[in-house]
Amino acid sequence: MIVFSYDVFAVLTLYICFMKLRISDQSLRLRINIDDLDLLARNGRIKHAFGNQKLGILNYELMVKDVPTFDINMTDRSIEVVMPKSHLDEWIKTNRVGFEADIKEVRLLLEKDFQCLTDRPNEDESRNFKNPKNHH
Repeated sequence: MIVFSYDVFAVLTLYICFMKLRISDQSLRLRINIDDLDLLARNGRIKHAFGNQKLGILNYELMVKDVPTFDINMTDRSIEVVMPKSHLDEWIKTNRVGFEADIKEVRLLLEKDFQCLTDRPNEDESRNFKNPKNHH
């Protein structure tokens, strides 16, 4: 997914984001790859859009703020997940896989996206994290 963003100097910046979203019952899971984590560390946010002109667009975003806990905000067409900055620092500097939190009666799972253990010929996993269970 290509995301366009304007910085404070009104210069168009191009970001590529591959964050995955999974919604099931009352749980929300975001998976991010190596490039997503790098972009999140550099810019404090990553955003992805799903849909098209006929279907409509659902935006989902992960942003880092100097707050003590995770938060989720939703509208009809957007999902915003807020991650504490201290958690991002830990995620980058350690082998931690992810985080779980219960927020507003929703289970949040935020995870690194690992390469699959079985070959998926139609899926590019080159920017996913190496799977710790793969001993090759």
